[in-house]
Amino acid sequence: MRITAGTYRNRTLKTPSSDTIRPASDKVRQAVFNMLVSYDLPRDSYVIDGFCGTGSYGLEAISRGAKNCIFIDQDRTARTLCEANIETLGCADQSTFIGKNMMTLTSPPASLPPANLVFLDPPYGKDLLPRAIVPLLTHDWAAEDALFVIEHGKNEVFSTPYLNIIKEKQYGDVTIKFYMRQI
Repeated sequence: MRITAGTYRNRTLKTPSSDTIRPASDKVRQAVFNMLVSYDLPRDSYVIDGFCGTGSYGLEAISRGAKNCIFIDQDRTARTLCEANIETLGCADQSTFIGKNMMTLTSPPASLPPANLVFLDPPYGKDLLPRAIVPLLTHDWAAEDALFVIEHGKNEVFSTPYLNIIKEKQYGDVTIKFYMRQI
């Protein structure tokens, strides 16, 4: 697995040795970032990479010009992998790792503004997305105009009253959806 474009283009990321963490493939990530260009993202954005695993979405965003990324994952293996990838790329000054459950988040770090780009890529088939979105919105982790990029399994049904879908793409067994906050 590698960074597909930007400052760290073609740099290899550490990946899990088991299937407990499922990183976004290079192909899917590149397609997502190609779509983000039409929203003038991720350049100069503040990013959250929720259920970050290896940190591939957030690190790709930093490589492509994001100002900062908050990586969130409660799994110890994910923390080890993500922090090793941050160190390998040398972007610790643009990265914050929070080792917490997405569903129990409270106040975000006061030093960072709310994110205007949020990636959520939870373990498939566990119905975690609706419960992870609520604290991001109620505790002001995400800006009013934040774009949410959500990855889930092809056969999973997901909806939330808090977000409006604006784009959907299928890549094999993976579904990518873009959402904006419902106002």
